[in-house]
Amino acid sequence: MAGVGPVRAAGRGDAGCEVDAPSDGAPPSRPGAGGAALSLDRDEALRYLGYADQKLDAQLLARFEELASACERELRPACASASFPVDEALTRWGGEGGENGEGDEGPQVVLAGCGLVLPGRDIARHLRGAREVALLACTLGAACERELRKHAAISPTDALLYGAAASALVEAAADACDAAVASQAAARGLRASARYSPGYGDLPLSVQPAFLKALDATRRIGLSVTAGNLLVPTKSVTAVIGLFDEDRADGGGSSGARDANRGGARDGASGRAPVRAHADCATCPAREGCLLKGKGRTCHG
Repeated sequence: MAGVGPVRAAGRGDAGCEVDAPSDGAPPSRPGAGGAALSLDRDEALRYLGYADQKLDAQLLARFEELASACERELRPACASASFPVDEALTRWGGEGGENGEGDEGPQVVLAGCGLVLPGRDIARHLRGAREVALLACTLGAACERELRKHAAISPTDALLYGAAASALVEAAADACDAAVASQAAARGLRASARYSPGYGDLPLSVQPAFLKALDATRRIGLSVTAGNLLVPTKSVTAVIGLFDEDRADGGGSSGARDANRGGARDGASGRAPVRAHADCATCPAREGCLLKGKGRTCHG
């Protein structure tokens, strides 16, 4: 994506992959710092608002553009990632657990070096056969939280427009980090799967505290989690990427999840991800209140 600085991906099991990160252990820099800012996808941001080719008021559209440009100009996403080997001794690719992969015999993927356990049938299918698993986290930081509060106090409409633009911006940052992980994996003869976020399918949000601990994300990029396992700052993304041998015929990961090629920023109020492509609407955590489903549409078409 234009304007994204170089990204250094972590080596196996090391402390992380950071956007424009120095090699001396200093805090990660932000995309756009000292250079061109990330560009957010306007169409994607409008989809978050429920736009479906309706005629938009010119004044509203102009205000949306002002706020989207402000997001790009003023916010500096911070990203970090690291890869860890799969602990085959503790990982269970199948099992007799319940529907959500619960119980002692349920499927789970365990990462060596950090002890992170990713429970559930969906994530086990997505990562089955992976040699390593990369974790990534991106956030727009406290500056975005301040702007969201400011707009909410002044204009509910501006708050909605700014929030949608911010969601699209953090996804652009996640795309950049995702691409860096895939590029580094390719250099090592590995192929990266699509990213898969906690809260999708049966991978529970309850993995977030251990996920952030594995990345040391609170210290490195200021990302934390609430008692309800929602990310703070709210405009943040966490995701899992499987790293597979290049010679695997299927390229690694479940076919549906490979098609659904992104994670999602979390809404701090509801915990739901914004509209995103899922392998199956039946496993989407937002299926009960999905506005697109009521219109006979999906988030990927």
